[in-house]
Amino acid sequence: MCFDKTSSNTGRHKGACVLLEEQFGRELLQLGCRHHVLELVAGAAFSEAMGTSSAPDVFLFKRFKSSWQDIDKTTYEDSSTDDYTAKAVAEFKDEMVQMLEMAVKVKQPRDDFRELLELTIIFLGAVPPRGI
Repeated sequence: MCFDKTSSNTGRHKGACVLLEEQFGRELLQLGCRHHVLELVAGAAFSEAMGTSSAPDVFLFKRFKSSWQDIDKTTYEDSSTDDYTAKAVAEFKDEMVQMLEMAVKVKQPRDDFRELLELTIIFLGAVPPRGI
């Protein structure tokens, strides 16, 4: 079965997946929606780097949002600015930019997916099709 990763589907006791398995009397192959699975991967990476919190908001993001007007957006730095980062991405940079530019031309299901593609292109030192 394929589904999004909301608790109404994946809940341990009353989730739709559990109820369907009970109805059929056996375990079923569970294929979470690829978009939602990637959100879980990104969330786990963020939690590993930043620690977990029970608060509904991420303080780092709230602070960033409140400081946004003070940031000079014309002086951003891409991956080539820092020697360590430049060396780390050098091997795959051109191929990655090419792949990202192709992906950004395809209609993305959500604006935040397109934005991530565009920001990654900018970070790698290129300009996305819609500009910066």
